[in-house]
Amino acid sequence: MENLLNMKELMVSLRRSWWLALCTLLLGAAVAAGFAYGVMKPAYSSTALTVVNQQKNNTESVNQMLNQNQYDSELLATSKSLFKTSAVFDEASAQLLKKDNLNISSGDLQKQVKVDNEDNSRAFSIHATAKHSKDAALIANEMAAAFQKTISAITNHNDTVTILAQATPSSAATSTKPMFIIVLGAVVGFLIGLAWIVLREIKKATIKTKETLGQIANAPVLGVITLKKL
Repeated sequence: MENLLNMKELMVSLRRSWWLALCTLLLGAAVAAGFAYGVMKPAYSSTALTVVNQQKNNTESVNQMLNQNQYDSELLATSKSLFKTSAVFDEASAQLLKKDNLNISSGDLQKQVKVDNEDNSRAFSIHATAKHSKDAALIANEMAAAFQKTISAITNHNDTVTILAQATPSSAATSTKPMFIIVLGAVVGFLIGLAWIVLREIKKATIKTKETLGQIANAPVLGVITLKKL
């Protein structure tokens, strides 16, 4: 019963101070909008697709076929490990500066590039993210070319890696979602307003109903004095 009465008092307070929650909601949405459109910068993503070719085997010897399969497995493992070192990133960084006049260090490229490769798959998806869509496409393509060049140098074969799809600039930003941020800011602002109202009620040590007075005094209420305006 006590919890029910407290909830009723809280609902009365919320109805009386709804404007406060509304103000904090609008303020939260406004701050979030300023952050989304003023502080956060849009980022664009672009993807190049490469594949590690299976080496040709024209022999029918079982041992040679097994050796070839082992070689292909080792080549695929080497291809995966290259993206964990700076070899491909150093080459791509040098070519970006030389050909595209983009001064991006190898360390920054490792932060802007993500490579996806499923288990036992020869396909490598190279995803690049940048502030400009054109730069994202250039980075992805140079990374693909650097990967192709590095593998070719290791195997002494120019056809070890094939670039199946060149990256193209995208018109849609991927990292910034202004509406989500604004809605989140509004929700947080609304919750802050509710918390403010509840704290105000907790600080008010007043008895608002005769039922509450009876519970606190542990005695029956004999009468109520009301005020009438003349």
